[in-house]
Amino acid sequence: MLSIFIAAFTARLLAFLQATKAQQYVDKNIDAPDLSVVTLPPDIEYFTYARDKWLPSDPQIISEGLYAIAVVLSFSRIAYILPANESFGPLQISLGRTVKDIFKFMVLFIMVFLAFMIGMFILYSYYLGAKVNPAFTTVEESFKTLFWSIFGLSEVTSVVLKYDHKFIENIGYVLYGIYNVTMVVVLLNMLIAMINSSYQEIEVPSDTEKVNLQPGVIQTQDDSDVEWKFARSKLWLSYFDDGKTLPPPFSLVPSPKSFIYFFLRIIRLLTCRRRSLQKDMEIGMGNSKSRVGANKNCG
Repeated sequence: MLSIFIAAFTARLLAFLQATKAQQYVDKNIDAPDLSVVTLPPDIEYFTYARDKWLPSDPQIISEGLYAIAVVLSFSRIAYILPANESFGPLQISLGRTVKDIFKFMVLFIMVFLAFMIGMFILYSYYLGAKVNPAFTTVEESFKTLFWSIFGLSEVTSVVLKYDHKFIENIGYVLYGIYNVTMVVVLLNMLIAMINSSYQEIEVPSDTEKVNLQPGVIQTQDDSDVEWKFARSKLWLSYFDDGKTLPPPFSLVPSPKSFIYFFLRIIRLLTCRRRSLQKDMEIGMGNSKSRVGANKNCG
């Protein structure tokens, strides 16, 4: 997320530098008050265009898109502290389990989706401009039509031709119908069942998980409560570690604590070196004494 913010600000800085360079060229070489009557170089004239004439790769456009993505992702950081809450913690754990099921389901979903997307594109790619709407005439249109049909936002007329080619049109009806039955009726309901199963594994305690408090009294152990307590303890332990004083990107600026740690490390290094030298001297003196004793014994 931080890298996306940096990329967005970098792209905006690049756009600002390019605009500043163009403005300096105009101030230095153009004396006319109205730039519309002056012939400018193409790279300078570009900065006089309205937004609708900008290139798709313009740094300002890229910066705005990346910044929007980074803002959306920044709100997801709130989920990091949710396990500290007794109400939202178990809910977040359940959502995490369901996300894993969604990723497993995506393998089957992508396989079926690509099969129908490529098939429908091959069927209607020769009828560009000869259909009621441009659906399935390009790969992009095929993707958009099949994707939004999952949510019921595509029309049946997407397979209708202006020509009297009933064979192609009927095949389109059949393939489009099979796709909707497979994706909406079968796979989506399978996904809902998988999500419900994962949610039940956490929220509903099993019969084997029971705790005997007193003779004759049995209390069920709530899975969500156990999972939440583990997640909360993990969150607390993360704050016990010795980390940075300031959050990024301010952590790049040295803090007083970093200077203190630097001097303590130097002192510790010198102390260890002094101890090693003393140990070497003691070992050397011991070896010399042993040699003197051996010489006396030999004499």
